[in-house]
Amino acid sequence: MGKATEWRRRWRLNCSLAFILSCLFVYLVARSQKNFSERETADACLPKLRYSIPAPAENTTTDYRIPRIIHMTWSDPGAVPFLFRPWIESWIKHNPGWEIWFWDDRDIDKFISTCYPHFSETFNSYPTTGYKVDAFRYFVMYEFGGIYADIDSEALRSLNELARIESCIVGQEPLEHAHFLGPMGIPLVSNAVMACVPKHKFFRVVIDHLGRHTGYFTWNDILYATGPYMLTQEYHNYAAGNSENPLKHISLAAPELFMPTIDESMVDMIKNTCFSGHMDFFMWPADVARRKELCNRLMGSSYSNAPSEQSLVNHHWTHTWATAKHDPWGVKNMRKFFSVEQLWDS
Repeated sequence: MGKATEWRRRWRLNCSLAFILSCLFVYLVARSQKNFSERETADACLPKLRYSIPAPAENTTTDYRIPRIIHMTWSDPGAVPFLFRPWIESWIKHNPGWEIWFWDDRDIDKFISTCYPHFSETFNSYPTTGYKVDAFRYFVMYEFGGIYADIDSEALRSLNELARIESCIVGQEPLEHAHFLGPMGIPLVSNAVMACVPKHKFFRVVIDHLGRHTGYFTWNDILYATGPYMLTQEYHNYAAGNSENPLKHISLAAPELFMPTIDESMVDMIKNTCFSGHMDFFMWPADVARRKELCNRLMGSSYSNAPSEQSLVNHHWTHTWATAKHDPWGVKNMRKFFSVEQLWDS
């Protein structure tokens, strides 16, 4: 009799557990279908401001690997510091036939919550908007592809040829930045200008790994959490594991392509390092030789350089992500603004 009672108790327990699991399964399926239906809704994951750059009739058979979309961000597209206007206009001038998608903070929040809700908790935990914008650009590259360009980047030439021949390419900061200013060494991979096909494996890996770069230390430094130092580490790990697979290939742009000029606000620091040489004793011989080469090159150009004939973009180092203490262009104190919509209304 005791065995029969125990069997019935276990049977009821198993039935209850099965019922709970079935309900959970139905709930998860319903939620996933709801999220899927939201993503299928027109414009659910798109920014409000999307513009087509006028162009003459083109050969419709032209095959572009990278979608001809330029992604830019600013907190409020109706109040953009006037400093950035000629640089935004340069993208319009040199890239007829492309589109510009302009994302504001609300667009970005909606994009993450609608398209990638699993990342919302981490996204909303970031200390400042700068972290969020950094993280967003990897998601938008994966989702839509195209070109991501910081608002302080200036287009110098058409990007059509780049979109035809490349599948995925990330920028690289000047060698002077990597050697004198950063702890990662050469190369220092940048997230200021990037171009890629949608759904590329590299950006899938980056967004999957963003959670690994959270914590007390990185929360105090955007460069390690979501910025160039994080991206450099992910690039090295990815390139080492995918060098034999052309479908997963990613190119590293030479500094001259997207970032041909050094940050003028850092020149004095670099000068002092070149003149003092106090770190040479602790450096490997190869690094000492590289430092001498870079210092000689900088002194020969009076510590300034200019874009070359190969440069497609010139990145101006306005430090929009930084605090007011390090604002070399005075962006935080600017009082003259314009609306992005004026560029198409005029």
